[in-house]
Amino acid sequence: MQAGYSSGDRVDYIDFLKGVACIVMLMSHAMRLQIGNPDLVAKYILMSQPPAAQVFFFVSGMNIILVLERYRNRPNFNLTAYYLWGAVLLFFMGYLYNLARMSLGTWQIFQGIAASTAVAFLLLKTRLSNLSLVLLSILFYLIYFQFRLTVEPVLAWYRYSLPVGAAPQHPESLLAVRTLLTGIKPVPKMLFTNFGLLPWLSYVLLGGAAFRSVRTSPARARAWGIGFAITFVLGLAAIYLPLGIEWGLWFVDDTTDVFFRHVPYHALTATGAAGLLWLACHRWYRGAAAIQNPWRRGVAGYLEYLGRFSFAFFCYHWIGLIALTASWSWMAKQGWVPAAMNIHLRWILTFVIVLPLLMPVAWMNIHWSRRPHSLGEQLLFIVLTLVGWFTLHQLGEHHLATIVIFFGCTAMAFAYPTWRGRLKVLYTRRLPAPAQ
Repeated sequence: MQAGYSSGDRVDYIDFLKGVACIVMLMSHAMRLQIGNPDLVAKYILMSQPPAAQVFFFVSGMNIILVLERYRNRPNFNLTAYYLWGAVLLFFMGYLYNLARMSLGTWQIFQGIAASTAVAFLLLKTRLSNLSLVLLSILFYLIYFQFRLTVEPVLAWYRYSLPVGAAPQHPESLLAVRTLLTGIKPVPKMLFTNFGLLPWLSYVLLGGAAFRSVRTSPARARAWGIGFAITFVLGLAAIYLPLGIEWGLWFVDDTTDVFFRHVPYHALTATGAAGLLWLACHRWYRGAAAIQNPWRRGVAGYLEYLGRFSFAFFCYHWIGLIALTASWSWMAKQGWVPAAMNIHLRWILTFVIVLPLLMPVAWMNIHWSRRPHSLGEQLLFIVLTLVGWFTLHQLGEHHLATIVIFFGCTAMAFAYPTWRGRLKVLYTRRLPAPAQ
């Protein structure tokens, strides 16, 4: 097993994996805006999409190992304070995204990443063995699963009561989510629902343990590969368990998605797929720069770039999605197009609109952050988008208000690395000059 290609302080296949996950996430979000009555192809695609988010958390554990290695011999740097305060910063800055997603009641992806990586960082920097970390990962999932079993009867009732493939904004869908979440106390809500801590922490720990194990002993890659393959097969088998949660359920819409992400089928297939994809990259991927074919090099380079700017992508891709659906609704009112957009046409058009935006968004991120007063400008921009969001909601322009607040979220994603850079300076102690 060859070591993964590394460029400076980055392992390029980590960015590549995040880029692949961004593509799958974009397709998933586009398709799940309104599933309707999908054809067989759409059903298979929908059932294969859940690993996207898990890949982000799996490679987050790998990034923690890289950070620990990078600063191992830096006695003048307080890594623990830097990392934990960076997580706190991301946690609270991420609530701007929650506001845009209208989900202040549960954690969204930025809180999930911040909390799970902070806890995983503390565990991975200990002397716990890789086996102990894997067992902890399984334990955290089992605690989550016990909670999931307690809410399943309520979820089953809603699934049978709601219209098939109902859109998230459907009144009955909104009522279902609101009713479900209202009945859950704050601590279980933070631990178990949507991007709650425990299940996502499992993926981060597993990714970190596997990555550390293979970096220190490459021969262990075969054992990890067998383990991930078995996990994937068990996930496929879980859907056929008698009275299993997924029995007869081909897909899930956004209504119950906050509870559905980690049922055995999704959790096991996602873990297996993420692990096998990582091992394949670890064995064969040497970075986009090493690829001879110009087309393949361009695609791989784009995916690496997408992975590096994934936080901004989390935010700005919603602008394209909302603009597309609002434009289609307007054209439908004019009688130019059908009222419901074909599910495959929706994700194809989303790709056409969103993916070309990466380069200008990345350029803006880089060049704006280099300005001498960039942080103040970005914070002012965020405040103005909040004012615009509130004003437009008062005027009844809800689609436009959501687009405006997502511009603020994108600025938040731009500002976060700058804040992290300031934390790095703050927690770096100047070493005394050597004696003459």
